[in-house]
Amino acid sequence: MDQLRNRLANFSYPLGTGLGNYSQSKYDAFVSEVDKAEEMASNPDLSKEQFDGQLDNLAQAEEALLASLNLVQDGVVYNAYRDFSGDTVGKYPYGISTEDLTNGATATVKEEGGNNFLRLTTTATSGKANLFLPYTGEVKAEGDQRIVIEYRARLNSSFQYANGAMMRNDSGTGNYSMVTAFDAGKFIVQNGGSKKAVQNVSYNTWYKIKMVSNWDNKTYTVYLDDVPVATDYNFRHTGGDKLIGQRFGIDGYANASIDFDDFKAMVIFPFDGPMPIQEER
Repeated sequence: MDQLRNRLANFSYPLGTGLGNYSQSKYDAFVSEVDKAEEMASNPDLSKEQFDGQLDNLAQAEEALLASLNLVQDGVVYNAYRDFSGDTVGKYPYGISTEDLTNGATATVKEEGGNNFLRLTTTATSGKANLFLPYTGEVKAEGDQRIVIEYRARLNSSFQYANGAMMRNDSGTGNYSMVTAFDAGKFIVQNGGSKKAVQNVSYNTWYKIKMVSNWDNKTYTVYLDDVPVATDYNFRHTGGDKLIGQRFGIDGYANASIDFDDFKAMVIFPFDGPMPIQEER
């Protein structure tokens, strides 16, 4: 129960009817089940059957909360969407999984100039801050369909390497179809088994990254601020039937800081030319 209470107190739940938000009523139902479980836990006559039943109720309530995430707007269906506009500053974003937070590393929603975003940091002791954004639905494409992945990132300190976005397929935890990263002031795109530095990047500068993949050909094109910087690069790993999410963050450096914002994933059909430039918030 302490773990659940800690999650409710320290996690940010974007609630409402807007894109990227969870249902308020489903959140309230989840909190109600937590309250019931806490009350039952203080009952010395509680049976194992009653305890197990309430655990099932809790699991179902949280599953319903996760399933309430709104990913449809104006006829466009997203497989992931998070712009942090509905998130609470100072908290960890609910719905994004922690894969590594070591040696005091943090992942916290921040605000700057009216815009909310996610900041990952490590301390003076080398640590990791890697998170995983899961996708919903079938993230695969056939024929003229294309998978489109977008995010924004900003490096705040000088450190060796950051995972920008590593798109994991369903053939294994360490199998990534597409990889973008930042390496010693360079923007990196994976081409098969090789990492290619495609452009210099500056610190304290937001960059918009877009990947458009041809699943049938196992290739992808990457845009940096809507300019193509890597065309028809080969997947790093060609297995799997679909993408299940993306890993991003800091992988073992001290005094590192990187910001992320505006995560989007979708399957577009038909694909008949350059991707349209979307207006920034």
